[in-house]
Amino acid sequence: MLPFFYTSYKKAPLATCVSFIASMFILLAVLFSVGFLLNWQDLRQELSLGTSLLAAAAFGALGFGLRQLAKRLAERKYQKLSAKETTPKPAQSATPVEKPSVGVKTGFCPKCGAKTELGDVFCIHCGVKL
Repeated sequence: MLPFFYTSYKKAPLATCVSFIASMFILLAVLFSVGFLLNWQDLRQELSLGTSLLAAAAFGALGFGLRQLAKRLAERKYQKLSAKETTPKPAQSATPVEKPSVGVKTGFCPKCGAKTELGDVFCIHCGVKL
């Protein structure tokens, strides 16, 4: 059973984890208060009303504080992600620039099979780029 206070933040796993822990503390506060009022397992006999309400208030405050922390963590993560997306990337040309080839080391044209010199850039028979 997931508590209804639990919030899942996409791309912010730490905030999701803190939110889940916060919801558990809130659930403990509710169960502690209701358990005292319904006298579950003789809780009323072992603890006084003040102690039980103080513990419930502490769990509740801790839970809601952790929820605020989870929200801040998620906002911070989303700001970092949006900053990464908006930073300009290095300019890239539309067409890739090819480095001039120094020549084919095999000595033969891949298209027509004619013999080529070691420093040739184009085949002298068919004109294909080597």
